[in-house]
Amino acid sequence: MKSDYNINWYLSLITHHPSPVTHHPSPIIHLSMKNIILCWVLVCAVVVLKAQADSTFWKNMALETANDLELTFKEHDYKRYAELNHPKIVSMFGTMDDFAKMMEEQMSAIEKEVKIDSIDFGVPFNFVKCDSAINCILSQTMIMRLGDTLAMRSTVFLLGNSDDNGKTWFFLDATNGASFLDAIVPNRCKKLEIPARKEEFIDLSKKN
Repeated sequence: MKSDYNINWYLSLITHHPSPVTHHPSPIIHLSMKNIILCWVLVCAVVVLKAQADSTFWKNMALETANDLELTFKEHDYKRYAELNHPKIVSMFGTMDDFAKMMEEQMSAIEKEVKIDSIDFGVPFNFVKCDSAINCILSQTMIMRLGDTLAMRSTVFLLGNSDDNGKTWFFLDATNGASFLDAIVPNRCKKLEIPARKEEFIDLSKKN
């Protein structure tokens, strides 16, 4: 009889259907979801801040190189200018000394024909990263006096390239064409659009 009693008691447990009960989400589950959302927001914020920090670092380093380039032109320091140029371009002319000598001869020849009033570099812009390369654009504006009453303002755009996450920058004349750029920096960001050269004449007789 004891055995029958145990069996009947067990059957009553598995066949008994309690009345429906409305279940409410546990406060612990609510708390967990809030923590997950908070963590996700914090992770996103950290990613954004890091991207902004990286971008600021790239801009600062690129601007420093651009300022160096401008200074070398104004001081006719072509040896330093050779150091700031891409090694592949320098090697086309031989050593750095060969490149510096070529630049000095070219600039002397130009200055015999026209008077260079100014050479100015802008602020690097349109930074973009593609795989291992970081690229940007830099404007270079030269004003050349063609006579007593006429001058020409020429603006070319240079491609900035860094292969070490923005620590070192080289700038190349983008007006030489895509094939030239691809030969020097094959990993450049092809999607980066480089503005065309701009030229305008200035009538100096109308200036006060």
